[in-house]
Amino acid sequence: MTGTYDIAFSLGFSCGGSLALRDADLQFASYPFDWTGTPGVVKSAKMVESDFAGWFEKDDLRLVSVRGGTFQTNVYLNSRTGFGFPHDFSRFQTFEESFPVVAEKYVRRIARFMSAVAAAKRALAVYIGRPIDSRVPDGDLIEARRILSAKFPGTSFDILYFYRKEGAEGFAEETVADGVTAVACEYAKFDYGEISHAIKWEVQARYLREHFRLSAVPDAAASAKYEAESRAARKKRFKSRIDEWKYRIYRNLEKQLQEKELVPRDRPLWFY
Repeated sequence: MTGTYDIAFSLGFSCGGSLALRDADLQFASYPFDWTGTPGVVKSAKMVESDFAGWFEKDDLRLVSVRGGTFQTNVYLNSRTGFGFPHDFSRFQTFEESFPVVAEKYVRRIARFMSAVAAAKRALAVYIGRPIDSRVPDGDLIEARRILSAKFPGTSFDILYFYRKEGAEGFAEETVADGVTAVACEYAKFDYGEISHAIKWEVQARYLREHFRLSAVPDAAASAKYEAESRAARKKRFKSRIDEWKYRIYRNLEKQLQEKELVPRDRPLWFY
């Protein structure tokens, strides 16, 4: 599969999809699925079909992981839809403090995404499977394309699916159906000492860079504005970061207190 598209976006599984697209100069804005964990390509497509109904309802969000190390965010899961949010809720704020800001951010991203896809004549949807997952069934890929095409009848969609094949050399392409291509390749995962879903996206970025391009790349001013906004967002996220040595001491004590249920899991110790 090769081609020129008006928009390229990630359907999941995690942030690796968006990072690969950005590295390949195929994405210059943030969309809803970029920094989330998705429960499957069909469910992502159905979420688009529903206009993101139930995407970020406060009562549906559950804390599922208090992360340590250099991670600055806790992980929340939408218990009704299965979508995960690993990058949105700062460890240095309570859920109540973070939720309004994050919710408003997703309102913007959803509106941006729906408008951009509706205006596009050709769209490339990329789904990168987790290293630990088996290959997505062909029927799911075909169904995802059908759902997106029905939602946006004026837009022609192609689905590109990457999956990990241990020991594979290069890229093994397979045409699943009209507008649906699966690519088997070997790719590494980050080792966080747990079952990993995060990938080192450089492999997929290389394939994307060699095969696809956008019909119109944002001008220098727009690109500079996007990069400035990204830098400002990163700076804001890490503004409250404590020194690593202090963090390790607090985190060790915090874990012990949480195991004994002496402090809540969603509120860092240093708030007390």
